[in-house]
Amino acid sequence: GKRVGISTTTEEEAFALSSGATLGELLPLQLQLMAARVSDPGFRTDEWNTWMASSAAAEAAAPYSAARVLDFNLQPMLHAGDLRWTYNTTEMRKGWKPADAVAFIKPIIEKSPIEVIMVGGIDVERAILEVGKTFGALPARAEKAEPPGLRSVTFPAPTAKPVVLKHKGRSDQGYAVIAWPTNLGFYTDPRAARAGMVLADMLRDEATRQLRTGNGSTYSPTVIDEFSYELPDYGYIGMQVELPPDKLDGVLAQIEGIAADIANNQMPVSEVARITGPRIEQTRREQAAAAGYWIAFLAGTMKAPGKLDPLRTEIKDYQSLTP
Repeated sequence: GKRVGISTTTEEEAFALSSGATLGELLPLQLQLMAARVSDPGFRTDEWNTWMASSAAAEAAAPYSAARVLDFNLQPMLHAGDLRWTYNTTEMRKGWKPADAVAFIKPIIEKSPIEVIMVGGIDVERAILEVGKTFGALPARAEKAEPPGLRSVTFPAPTAKPVVLKHKGRSDQGYAVIAWPTNLGFYTDPRAARAGMVLADMLRDEATRQLRTGNGSTYSPTVIDEFSYELPDYGYIGMQVELPPDKLDGVLAQIEGIAADIANNQMPVSEVARITGPRIEQTRREQAAAAGYWIAFLAGTMKAPGKLDPLRTEIKDYQSLTP
């Protein structure tokens, strides 16, 4: 709750765009609208019943397919049951009221520090001027101390046997999931995290080759890798694959064997380059043309300017990775 992010599309903006106005010309209007929504917000609760009904329907449908059981349970399991990664349940919703949601978000909007990020062809001095007239004219906001333990999120302890979840759908549908903790958030060591991302791609590609070639199957493993941008000690690399339940144990054992082989036997340089090459090209494209790339990585840098360093080293990090 450290930043307020607002996206606006209004009749005024639509009219201005249809009249041939440029985005630069719309900048003052956009900032005025966003600042107004922060300084004098309106809280509508008329959609509350719709959201509650949608949550109830999702919960009711959860047991009836392997994919839904996985979706409902995987993230809570990978975060050791932390409530922030769980779906809400009927029991939770019983005591919820629209006023509670307003009471939660209202002080955040009124008092939390605001960070303004602009990406695009906007003159820096002009940006400073326009922000000064809008967000800069709001009363000063004090920094807020982070609650103790907010980032104390753990990966689950290892299990001697696979955890088995049942569903009520077709008996030939199932998922196998396996994951290993890295205990590494992205900003703790960006280069190491990027090495982990390459390793995850390597694991996926090798598992796909072996499952399809060795088993003659059409299984397509999906890599699940996480190097948290918010949690300094949380990360994992894993695989999930959709397949019939009677194949689960064999495929899990095969993926474990592939992981052990990658861990104990050095891969050739060409295998690393095969993965880092496309990542480098993708980074170049995003840095040249993707506003979302910059907005994501610039968030939080006013308070923690060290977060800019990984932006500067991304391509160099991938280029420097070795087997």
